[in-house]
Amino acid sequence: MSNWWSARRRANNPRPTGLGEGNAHVLDAIPVVNSAVRVELQDNGALLWLPLRPRWWMGPPISWVLPFRREKGIALDGLGRQVLESCDGNSSVERIVEDFALRHQLRFHEARQSVLLFLKMLLERKVVALVVKPSMGDRRGEDIVPLKVDNA
Repeated sequence: MSNWWSARRRANNPRPTGLGEGNAHVLDAIPVVNSAVRVELQDNGALLWLPLRPRWWMGPPISWVLPFRREKGIALDGLGRQVLESCDGNSSVERIVEDFALRHQLRFHEARQSVLLFLKMLLERKVVALVVKPSMGDRRGEDIVPLKVDNA
């Protein structure tokens, strides 16, 4: 358990999410949909099914009596579906924002805010990962934002 001082320090210094205004390198990143996510397309949206990690107490004999779900569902509206379909592994975040702005007649900065907030939510829920291209001085190759999904 953490003490009150570390909790106060975390509250005053939140961790950076990487999707803020000052991070121009995020616009160059390429969002990729997690392969463990099952997508069901609907008429005006989509359903995303994320696998859940079984906990230690979810095994027998409790699982004989209580059925536990193996997936968690997330419902997307039409706009969310459009952004998710744009995360094809080829388009950068900047290109997705530009397409979203043109499609919905928004300014680039308005569309950027909406798309980045939505991508942040998808990143936190481990639906997508950001592939960051290396800079000119970096010789390590592509870096992938860490994404941990336990298959059920």
